[in-house]
Amino acid sequence: MKPTEVDPGAIVSSRRHGTKEREGGERRGQERRRVLGWLLLAQLALVAALPAQPRWDGLDTTSFRLQHDATGYRLLRPQGEPIPIPTSWLEPPGVREEEQDLVVGSLYFAPEVTAFEIGAGRLGLHLASYDIQESGSLQAAAGRDVLLILDPTAETLLPGGVELGESRSRGRGDGCFRALFHHLSVGDVDCDRYLDLAVEREQIECRYMDDEAPPRQVYERGPLRWYRQGAEGWTEDRRLDGRLPCAGIVRLPLLAIVRTPVDFVLDSRRGRNPLPPGDPEPFEPPN
Repeated sequence: MKPTEVDPGAIVSSRRHGTKEREGGERRGQERRRVLGWLLLAQLALVAALPAQPRWDGLDTTSFRLQHDATGYRLLRPQGEPIPIPTSWLEPPGVREEEQDLVVGSLYFAPEVTAFEIGAGRLGLHLASYDIQESGSLQAAAGRDVLLILDPTAETLLPGGVELGESRSRGRGDGCFRALFHHLSVGDVDCDRYLDLAVEREQIECRYMDDEAPPRQVYERGPLRWYRQGAEGWTEDRRLDGRLPCAGIVRLPLLAIVRTPVDFVLDSRRGRNPLPPGDPEPFEPPN
C-alpha cells in the first residue's frame, strides 16, 4: 500500500495554529489567576475587617452569683427565684469546727460563679473559696473548688460529683514553703459530644530526704485526671488519665484569686534555681 503523502506546509500551519492556541490558553489562564488573586485579596480584607470571634463562647462569668447568709447558700440567676444550695455541698460535715482555731479557713466562698455549657441544655457551675492570712510568717492560705450542675429548664441543681477537698493552699513550715492548686478544664474526652471535666494537680511539696537535713521543695504537676459526664454528674475514670480530648480543651478561669498559690511561692523564689521535679509513682490503670 502506498504511504499517504503529507503536505509539509500543512504541518507547519498546524504547528503554528497549535502554538497560537497554547499562547491564547496561557493568556486566559494568567487572566483567570489574576482575577482569582484579586478576589482572594478582597476576601482577606473583608475577614480582617470583621471583629475577632472567640474560639468558644460557652463560658459565662457574670450571669450567676453565690449568696450566703445565716439561712444558708443560694444561687442567684438572671431570671427566676434564687435556687437554694444544700450547705453540705459546700461545707463538708465537721470542717467548719475543725478549722475554728486555724489561722485561715477554707469555707470563705467568693460570690462570683463561672458557668459553662456542658451539653443537653445543662450548665456546669464552678464555685470557689479562698482565705489568706493577713500577717505572720506562715503566709498561709486555704480554699476549695466546688462543681455543680444546673438544668435551667427543670430548675434543678445537682452536685457535680467531683470531691477535691481543700484544693488550694499554701503555707510555710520548718523553713519550707509548700503550695497546692488544682487547674480545672473542660473537654470531650470520650467523644460523646458532652463536656467532661479535667483536673490537673499542681503542687510544691516539702520532703525530708533524711532525718537531719531540712525539708527540700519539690515541684510536681499532672497528669490530667478526667471525670466523665453522666446523668448524675461527673465520675472519675482513671483509665483516661493523661488523655487529650477529641476537640480541644478549655481551662476554666481563676476564681476567687488573681494568681495560684503555686505561682505565689514560685514568685517568691524568683532569681533562684528552679525547683527539682518530684518522682511520683508510675500510674497503673485499675484492672
